[in-house]
Amino acid sequence: MTKLFLDLDGVIINTNKFIQETIKNSGVDISIKEVFVELCKSFPWNSFLDQCDEINNSFEIIESLKVKYDLTIITHCYSDSEAELKIDFIKRKFKDVKYITVPFDKAKNEMVGSTLDSILIDDYIVNIDDWCNSGGIGVHFSDKENNKNYPIIDDLKCLLDIDFLKGFENR
Repeated sequence: MTKLFLDLDGVIINTNKFIQETIKNSGVDISIKEVFVELCKSFPWNSFLDQCDEINNSFEIIESLKVKYDLTIITHCYSDSEAELKIDFIKRKFKDVKYITVPFDKAKNEMVGSTLDSILIDDYIVNIDDWCNSGGIGVHFSDKENNKNYPIIDDLKCLLDIDFLKGFENR
């Protein structure tokens, strides 16, 4: 069974909208990595995870995907408390779905062992680059074009009909 890794933030739920609003309201210079990391560590994750919109009916689609794939939800975290809250969220929303929390300073591919013939669906190109450079298959979750040669989807429903191991053009 093909291993499928789904990013949580920006693929399953729209945390990005909240994060962008928080950054905008903070007035801090997020171009400095350390400042951005400290801001992310202070996000009130416990008060907004359940308020984030699911993206394109992703909760229901994940129930179907876990029949077709060996499914794992993978998510970057800036603190241990964020990781604990995201684990709790995943456990409440999805029964029998594996999860991996990744420290912000690690690449997702470093946390899974082999990525060979494993698929990562992520909205952040750097994560996809790292995944593909370690032998995996990367799919960009976006409603916009990317300047890479990655397949793009904007709805997890596509994964029910596509076999990425045979090629994206079989859609």
